[in-house]
Amino acid sequence: MSRKLCQALPLGLLLAVALLFTPNVLSLLGSDTYTLTIEAVGSGTTSPPPGVYTYTSGQEVTVEAIPDEGYIFYQWELDGQRLDPHGPSTIRLYVDRDRVLKAIFIPKEPSDGYDAGGSNICTLTIYVVGNGSTNPPEGTYTYLQGDIALIKAIPDEGYIFYQWELDGQRLGRGSPLIEVEVNKNHVLRALFVKKELVEPLKGTQSPGEGDTGIDIKSGISGERGWNLTSNLSLVA
Repeated sequence: MSRKLCQALPLGLLLAVALLFTPNVLSLLGSDTYTLTIEAVGSGTTSPPPGVYTYTSGQEVTVEAIPDEGYIFYQWELDGQRLDPHGPSTIRLYVDRDRVLKAIFIPKEPSDGYDAGGSNICTLTIYVVGNGSTNPPEGTYTYLQGDIALIKAIPDEGYIFYQWELDGQRLGRGSPLIEVEVNKNHVLRALFVKKELVEPLKGTQSPGEGDTGIDIKSGISGERGWNLTSNLSLVA
């Protein structure tokens, strides 16, 4: 802008133009920008690749985790908070402030000496006994040591969830949802039985008190390795 033009413009107009391009005014107009820092921990990468990106305030961004061969995507860490293990490998987030996103990868199989940021990895093996399923499904899963695994038991039609067994210890009848702290290698079994095999106990104790609310009719053989006697023992 020439000196003559500046002199010709009223002082108030010049101040208004200068104020328009200050950071505070840009903020009021919604023109702020923030950074999204993407990092990969372990053997894998992301799309877009790890790096620092600038976005306008409130912009939605999609990031995908891509493990290397022999590894799996384990979980996201967003702004220092770790999300659920074994969750979706694609995440969508809003960049409404400076954010840091980490994709964590671990080996498919446990390996001696592997360390992920100070945490070893352990396994949780899930089995189904009877007619039903679990979420996540039957199988062996790797977790960072000390993480919490959430498992849900889902009975088939005509069956009910009966109880959990963790490392050979029956946990009593309870919720079909269980949280397991994976601080070592664990084996978890979900037991399902037919509805007609379960009947209320007759007596003074009400259902749900202690471990005597329901009973399995004795003398009836179960399925997939269980003997459904009154003491509910495993068939060797």
